[in-house]
Amino acid sequence: MRDTILEALWPEMEPDKAEKIFYTTSCYLRKMLKEAGLDEAIERQNGTYRLRLELFESDERKLIHHLNREDSDDQSLQDLETMARLYRGDYCGCEDYPWAAGKRAYYEHQIIRVLWRMHDKYQQMRDHSKVFGVLHQLMSIDPYHDTAQQKILEHLKTNGHQEKLSQYYAQFHQFY
Repeated sequence: MRDTILEALWPEMEPDKAEKIFYTTSCYLRKMLKEAGLDEAIERQNGTYRLRLELFESDERKLIHHLNREDSDDQSLQDLETMARLYRGDYCGCEDYPWAAGKRAYYEHQIIRVLWRMHDKYQQMRDHSKVFGVLHQLMSIDPYHDTAQQKILEHLKTNGHQEKLSQYYAQFHQFY
């Protein structure tokens, strides 16, 4: 229903003002979709609205497709790398929509699993630069991930980067 949409998008706004913004936004959106050949993308029936997402291609849909196949035996390193590229940070990260919190947590959890699988594959290949890159990606998602911190320290030590190891350890020690 329209009121549910208004409350979800603009919970702090006066209802009259939110309604005007909604009307303007929906008109603009319909016009843009029509120009793109998607005039059937928004359905309105009995006071309810539905955006027909199946008509759109998105990074999220691609990521979901790969995640649904993630546990299959034919999952390749290339598939894992594709998922890592498709994940571009927190879902709706620019906005703090309450309705996005569940998806945000789900995708973060899933991409961490994907990155650990990539880490293991790169370890097996002895591709140290990619191992290090994946660990940094993990740290960008969760800066307090103890295992990733430990692996970075081990990686630097194992690969003879004493100076970087000392610098990284000093940074790491500052947080704890």
